[in-house]
Amino acid sequence: MQKGGFLKSITFNRFILLLCGIYIGMVLFIHSRLQTDRQPQQIDNDSKSEYQLTEQLDLSDLKTWVNNKKELNQLSKEISDLERKVHQAKKQMEGLKKQNENPKSSNCLQHGNESVKNSNFKILEQGVYVFSAYLDDRKPNVFIRLMVLLEKTKKKVPIFCHINSVIIIAKQYEMCENHNKPFGGYIYSCELPRNMSNPCPLRVSTVYASSVSSDVALPIIPVKPLSKPQEFGICISPLFGSVKKEKIVEFIELSQILGANHFYFYDNNISAEMKMTLNYYEQKNIVTVVPWDLPTVIFDNKIWYHGQLIAHNDCLYRSMSTLEHVLFNDIDEFVIPHTSAKYWKDLFPSVFKDQYCGIAFSSAFYDPAIGVTHPSGLQTMSITGRTKLFSHVRTKIMVKPQRVFEVGIHHVSKQNEEKWSVQKFKPELAYLHHYRKCIGNYGMKCSQFEKDTTIFRYYDELKDRYDFSMKIINKLSSALSPNVTQKVV
Repeated sequence: MQKGGFLKSITFNRFILLLCGIYIGMVLFIHSRLQTDRQPQQIDNDSKSEYQLTEQLDLSDLKTWVNNKKELNQLSKEISDLERKVHQAKKQMEGLKKQNENPKSSNCLQHGNESVKNSNFKILEQGVYVFSAYLDDRKPNVFIRLMVLLEKTKKKVPIFCHINSVIIIAKQYEMCENHNKPFGGYIYSCELPRNMSNPCPLRVSTVYASSVSSDVALPIIPVKPLSKPQEFGICISPLFGSVKKEKIVEFIELSQILGANHFYFYDNNISAEMKMTLNYYEQKNIVTVVPWDLPTVIFDNKIWYHGQLIAHNDCLYRSMSTLEHVLFNDIDEFVIPHTSAKYWKDLFPSVFKDQYCGIAFSSAFYDPAIGVTHPSGLQTMSITGRTKLFSHVRTKIMVKPQRVFEVGIHHVSKQNEEKWSVQKFKPELAYLHHYRKCIGNYGMKCSQFEKDTTIFRYYDELKDRYDFSMKIINKLSSALSPNVTQKVV
């Protein structure tokens, strides 16, 4: 056949039909290949639907697995966090266990020395510490008074009283003589609802919502006497370091002669010998020793004189139910009558029958450099030279505690009712003997002294009492370890 003869023998129309057939065949072939590559399992409409459903289920399972994996990881993290929080909570509970060891909720009211065993500073949060709580029903409106030690930067932190389901926000009152130190004393007052007959149990916190980890349980000391109070008592500033037992014994015995029935001491880390001496009087129910361990973050320069002010006010409220009249002074100070009256009972009670809540006594220094050692060794009998001038600034006060809201170091800061006032006692009637080196400030002149032997009228009784007590205390003291040597003042 001649080259190109086949094409020449085909008519034009047939040629076109041939091309169309080839084209259609190729389209069908290619379409068939594409369908086979994409869904090799599809044969009819039913099988196609089945495949699509299977594909969707596989994708859903994959997504579910991924989500579950994420949730498991998150859950694992949350469990780890929870375990850590539980561990922290256990540690907090262990730390709070001691400070929350209090009477049963139905019996949180405590009286007298029963409350002393629970006396310690309890932390509400860093910089906020509560020491004690008092039920103050001297007015128609009844309050829980909280003695609080507070850092200045925490003044805006609220304090709440939680009593069963009742939550009361406390009202803050700053004590008068914090001397701008970083820490100071405050009285917080929670006013009780009029229909509340039992304020137990009491829990205190700085958060509104009550929880075991944030709350502190407190016993409550009523200020209302259970029985007739004793006539006179003394609140002593916090004691620290070591003081000779002879000095403590002379102070207690002479004060008892004058009229003191009971003494409140605040123990700010005193020596073993001092503890033993005070314990001797505790056993005779003459002395109450209140532990006064300031929080470890508070150093001497962060608070005024070992927390003297808040200790005084705690003692004011603590003594309300036990004493008619309370004197605030140190162990080198004595209020001595200078009239024919020899004892407090002959001179002071009549003053409080009027409008007075307290008596302010002027003071004089009895300087150890002015005097001759007495054969008895008694300090008060040896130092008979006093400053000619009296200090009307370094006063000390005797109060009727039921009539006072707050005391300062040298004055009544706030009476419980405005109708009460303070009587300034004339030195010719009675004044404070201060047995220490004269301090020449506030107009005091330490170069002018005069002799005063008024104290001699107490000598015979004091000598007998002093010797009797020292004999017993020296025997007790000899039982202390001879290896312990302490500096005494």
